[in-house]
Amino acid sequence: MADQESRHHDRPVSASAILESIQALARQNPEAFGKLVVQTLCTLADLDRDAYDFLVGGMFSRELRAAGLKVALEQAKQALSLGRSDRVEERLSAIEGWVRSAEYLGSRERLELLAADEQESPPSSTHTYLM
Repeated sequence: MADQESRHHDRPVSASAILESIQALARQNPEAFGKLVVQTLCTLADLDRDAYDFLVGGMFSRELRAAGLKVALEQAKQALSLGRSDRVEERLSAIEGWVRSAEYLGSRERLELLAADEQESPPSSTHTYLM
């Protein structure tokens, strides 16, 4: 039995077979899939920091753009140059709200809440970042 196990571990596994297994896991057990993705990203950060920075930086950049953060900053600068402090305050409040939402999304508090709710309800994907 141990000899059979060691031969099984020596066999090369194709990337396509791994991808198929991951896709099946995502369909059959989304929670386990999510945990695998987090572990995989942590491993990527340890093994290839440049690849991790490229991947996460790209996701972060797209989220910033989708949330309208750059537009909000430009509007705040324009309002500031026009002396419209009420508009500056409004735009800065929107930016601050987005930053707080982003901080919460990556917080230990949220992770613990997700773990507690995992068995009570199906996962949802609500994004409320737009400014």
